[in-house]
Amino acid sequence: MSSTSQNCKQDSSCRWETIKNGVPQGSILGPLLFIIYVNDLPHGINQFANPVIYADDMSVLVSAKNLEDLKSKFDFTLHHITDWFSFNGLALNMDKTNIIRFSSSHSQN
Repeated sequence: MSSTSQNCKQDSSCRWETIKNGVPQGSILGPLLFIIYVNDLPHGINQFANPVIYADDMSVLVSAKNLEDLKSKFDFTLHHITDWFSFNGLALNMDKTNIIRFSSSHSQN
């Protein structure tokens, strides 16, 4: 898609902006095209993490026996995801990104 304009609302103001790439919101093919676009993202992180993708949301589950291994796997996974996003012209929205650590009550770390 190129040379397309879309009305964007930000706070209380509206303005037309040129869309350089992507699919307009609300399009019929948008969800399918997005799934095709991000289809290769999980392949690089499968050895350390379990990605779960639904529509345009993704959760990444990382597990380990100890905190040191967890940090190592998490760092690798996050690095791969941010590299993939950058290579594909996307940005990870850190305002919508959360990290939650679960552990059993008998964990040492």
